[in-house]
Amino acid sequence: MTWLQQKPKIATPVAETQRIDETIGGPSGAPESTSGPKKGPYGAMALVVLVAAVAGIAYYTKNRPPKGLNVQDLRVERLTRNGKAATVALSRDGEKVAYVLRDGEQSVILRQVATGAETQLTAPEMVSYAGLTFSPDGSSLYYTASSKDNQLYSYLYKIPVQGGQATRLVEDIDTAVSFSPDGKRIAFVRGVPDKREINLVVSNADGSGLKVIARKPGQVYSWSLIAPAWSPDGNTIVFTNYQATNRRYLVAVAPDGSGLHDFYKSHDELGRPQWLPDGSGVLVPVREGNLGERGQLWRVDFPSAKAERVTNDPRDYSVLWLGRNHDATLLASVETTITGDLWILPNGETASERQATTSGALIVYVSSFGKDKILYEARDGRIFTADLDGGNPKQVKLGGQGLHEVSVCGDGKHIVYTETTGETEDIWRVDADGSNPVQLTREKSASSPNCAPDGSWLIYWSDEEHAHYRIPIEGGAPTKTSFPNANSPYLRISPDGKSVIYNVEKQESGKTPYGVIVAPANGGTMTTGFPMVAGMGMTPPQWSPDGRELYFNLMRHGAANIWRMDGPGGAMKQVTDFETGLIASFAWSQDGKTLYVARGTRSTDVVLLKAAK
Repeated sequence: MTWLQQKPKIATPVAETQRIDETIGGPSGAPESTSGPKKGPYGAMALVVLVAAVAGIAYYTKNRPPKGLNVQDLRVERLTRNGKAATVALSRDGEKVAYVLRDGEQSVILRQVATGAETQLTAPEMVSYAGLTFSPDGSSLYYTASSKDNQLYSYLYKIPVQGGQATRLVEDIDTAVSFSPDGKRIAFVRGVPDKREINLVVSNADGSGLKVIARKPGQVYSWSLIAPAWSPDGNTIVFTNYQATNRRYLVAVAPDGSGLHDFYKSHDELGRPQWLPDGSGVLVPVREGNLGERGQLWRVDFPSAKAERVTNDPRDYSVLWLGRNHDATLLASVETTITGDLWILPNGETASERQATTSGALIVYVSSFGKDKILYEARDGRIFTADLDGGNPKQVKLGGQGLHEVSVCGDGKHIVYTETTGETEDIWRVDADGSNPVQLTREKSASSPNCAPDGSWLIYWSDEEHAHYRIPIEGGAPTKTSFPNANSPYLRISPDGKSVIYNVEKQESGKTPYGVIVAPANGGTMTTGFPMVAGMGMTPPQWSPDGRELYFNLMRHGAANIWRMDGPGGAMKQVTDFETGLIASFAWSQDGKTLYVARGTRSTDVVLLKAAK
């Protein structure tokens, strides 16, 4: 998965990625997450789709409108136009919006809806701000901010909307908070990676009296840790629970922890719920594959779990961030518009770059494919091979609608990928032209294949086992492969097939930065390691074609560029010289003479959905 892709699964491990959806964060380009100590590096994951850059007003077809929200005459207004907005919150009176401005550094902005006047509530810093929520009386804003040392460890703060000193309330928080109807208590979600568990936590509004009221097995990734919703009558808290292999739930529980139960299940990506004013159900952003993976709003009745789509328009609404006013006549979300092209750089020189002809396809992934071919993937899922100069493109048809995480074998003979069917996820292999499909695994959650350079074997990730496995390209019994402290599927195999490189979180403290480890490809004690490089995100670096150097996709000064490291932990040198934009994926040709870069832009703005008066 890249920043141009929003599948609710693990990122494509063979592409250096920077997501440009709601989970990318921070000036370093590391995933924006409100994860606490020892959160796995999946914040690189997660999830965005191609949307029309439509401003002004749009009208919707209706299903059954929720009370207080007349979708027959619902109109959308773009509130910001800076293209750098994220993490929105709406006050109960609908008069104020808060959002995070990402402009190199990050800051929290307060905007008056009627006048457009903006106030900077927090100074720009090299941290990730997220999890915004207004207090019920609108006098304060609660927000989460990461540690400067580790953007996956966050604290909860409270700041007056009139400005002033922020007060720290809670340590180790993974989502925005939701208030009880009387405003005296808050609820939030905290992930426990070691137990692969989601905790629902309740406390007093000042952060005191913390109590875990519910525990559910679940995926502890930034995109799956989503703010809960406290019902208008105060009797129920609903939260989202992601489990392995396409199982997503809305879970309900009483504030005292009783009555815990799953009341809605889906294979689609579920987002932040918001209760309807009369308590008859919740509004939930949902991303469906059959809608081009655009985030749209759904209504889920409570407790019957009857579900239906509320909106169906060209926009892609954030799944993580949804706000409403007190009567649900006004909603706030974030819309994303993206571009993506494939560029060819002889010898990696920006001055000699040229754009490849891709017939308007939005390119999200590129890889060398044998000695004389490249392979690239478009946002709509189409796969193409082409000559080294980008010419003679040919579409390769493979797999079904559940296909994702494409990886190529270095010998140019096979393509491997993940295919999801219902709640089952397995690895498949096809020939270079897409023919002769063979299912290699038969498990519940086999994903993220990495094919060896010689094409004889591959490594994949079992989310159920939370471990890597190795299997011959011809199929057979998989072998569990132990890599020191590996807690995510992201790894890369060296050109000689003898080593792998991957990122880990240092185990002595969840507040410490991540590191990078090189270990034998057949498992065992690490060979060497070095601290994570600022700006590299959560995916590991790529090997040079000769295996002597490492290449990083780094976000610096508002632009992504490729950097070279002279061996593990060695000196760094910038290779490309792009002044703007992000990089979804890059790859060197096997002879090391040509660099291929899938580049693009991200524009994110706050939008208001207004019901007719």
